Amino acid sequence: MSLPLSSGQTLYQQLADSFAESIHQGTLKPGKRLPAIRRVAQSH
Repeated sequence: MSLPLSSGQTLYQQLADSFAESIHQGTLKPGKRLPAIRRVAQSH
């Protein structure tokens, strides 16, 4: 998951959009827990 700093969206909106896209792609299954914030932070 990569979030551009100059996208014009707030960080929380970018995260929400990224999680939604992961659900649509099947990477995150509906009803499952989101990744830990530390894991998300490490990937950025």
